[in-house]
Amino acid sequence: MHVVSVQLGTARTLDLDTRTITTGIDKTPVEEIVVQTGGVAGDAVMNEKHHGGPDQAVYVYSAEDHAWWEQQLGRSLTPGLFGENLTISHVPEVVRAGDRLRAGDVLLEVSAPRNPCATFSAQMGEPDWIRRFRDARRPGFYCRVLEPGTIRAGTTVEWISAPAENISLREMVDHAHSGGLPAAAVQRALASPISDRARAQYQSRLK
Repeated sequence: MHVVSVQLGTARTLDLDTRTITTGIDKTPVEEIVVQTGGVAGDAVMNEKHHGGPDQAVYVYSAEDHAWWEQQLGRSLTPGLFGENLTISHVPEVVRAGDRLRAGDVLLEVSAPRNPCATFSAQMGEPDWIRRFRDARRPGFYCRVLEPGTIRAGTTVEWISAPAENISLREMVDHAHSGGLPAAAVQRALASPISDRARAQYQSRLK
């Protein structure tokens, strides 16, 4: 397992329905990124209500899932198009909240899956993209930074698995779009080290 590429985003405008927004979703490969507890240094985060912050400081996507989408869409996809800071090879099939990644001197902890939004749909320019991305159950994952530092392309990644009882990201994706949810499933999610945004969503389902 290794880092295939690292990306940084800069602010740019994007047409979204009847309005134009400023976004940092389209990221460009660079030689290295400096990972801090609050996010990646120099990475544009324009909507802090839904993106960024200590619990979603770094977005990671699998190189194999990236290649799968190229086949599905019939076109080449540059690293960073999905808004990922890190593209990593050979990510385990099942990713859980609390899984950890060691890349050089940086230690990351998985906190949540990516939920597709209208900005992501406009970025991709593909019909019904939100539903397609969600149904594919290949969301990539956000991480909190436990130990900051610098990551370069080619860096070896050590994967440290979380306990099996921790909720998986695919389960979290399914839960987000299910009508009813058993209280036991909610409690299991809340017992896992999920992001604050995800935690608030689960807590709202206990009411």
